[in-house]
Amino acid sequence: WELKGSASSPDIERAVELEPKNGWWRLWLDIGKMTKGSFDAALSDAEAAAALLPREALPRAVAGLILYKLKRRPEAVAALNTALCLDPEMEWAWRLRGICKFEDKDIEGCLADCMEAMRLDENCGLLFVMLGLHALKTDSRQSLDSATRHLEKNPRDFWAYVFRADVRRGPEIGENLGALEDLRRAAELEPGRGFVWAYLSRCQITLGDFAAAAVSLKKAVALEPKTGWIRAWHGEFLRRTGDIAGAAKALDLAIRLSPGYELAYAWRGSARRMMNKPKPALEDLGIAIRLKPHTLDLCCFERMHAYRALGRTAEALEDIQRANAMNPKYLWEAEPKSFARG
Repeated sequence: WELKGSASSPDIERAVELEPKNGWWRLWLDIGKMTKGSFDAALSDAEAAAALLPREALPRAVAGLILYKLKRRPEAVAALNTALCLDPEMEWAWRLRGICKFEDKDIEGCLADCMEAMRLDENCGLLFVMLGLHALKTDSRQSLDSATRHLEKNPRDFWAYVFRADVRRGPEIGENLGALEDLRRAAELEPGRGFVWAYLSRCQITLGDFAAAAVSLKKAVALEPKTGWIRAWHGEFLRRTGDIAGAAKALDLAIRLSPGYELAYAWRGSARRMMNKPKPALEDLGIAIRLKPHTLDLCCFERMHAYRALGRTAEALEDIQRANAMNPKYLWEAEPKSFARG
């Protein structure tokens, strides 16, 4: 499942036969059915898994997702309520409940749930404005045009500036100066939003203005000291600017605040590797990879260095080849003879 994104249904069915009271096997069976579009059959297994695992949030969250797919929103919200009581750190459950509330015209409830999700993952709050602009499109240019038209009519819409900045700074558009202008405008409109200052710092770093980025990050941390991803980004900024010990300390705190945030582990692994601590670095990078980070190529690249420090050359070579397959910038490290000399 981890390697292929799917698993053999007969294997899972056999596992359920052998251990009919194992709720996890029942849950995997239900997820398999759901991915194939068999929502009614999947719901039956999700409910069975929830009954077998009464203290676990995931079966109830999955049941909520299936009920949403079946257009049974009130029941979906009830299942998600239970899941979030059991595990308030499940960001996608907050996000899904926000979608349900949006479709039920509960705009304030949708925004509240999106902001809870954003406490756990830096991009989740943008869901609200994406829904509001009906900009859930795969074409970034269309999304940009939609936001621009909206802002012409609503020049003080904070969320629209945040959304347009996010689209602009993406690789498809690459307008970092435009993104910087939008985020500055958003910060002027609502200066008490810590995440906007964190976004602004990223733009400033991309444009090479590290002094301004440090000021923006200081404001972000002061405004939202308990938001894990902001603490993690602060730690990564410290690592990039040479304060490795400070970075490790900031990332320790980020992980305590958001133990499911994969990039915090990835960045702490990088910091630990730079502190000549390859074994702890391997542990962190392994966790990040299992959590499926947005930057899997970086994790493999950093883990390659940790493997090399421990003399585990075959595993190091495998990781650099994986990194190179995802991002050609690592090509210089992938050539076996050069790797062996290094």
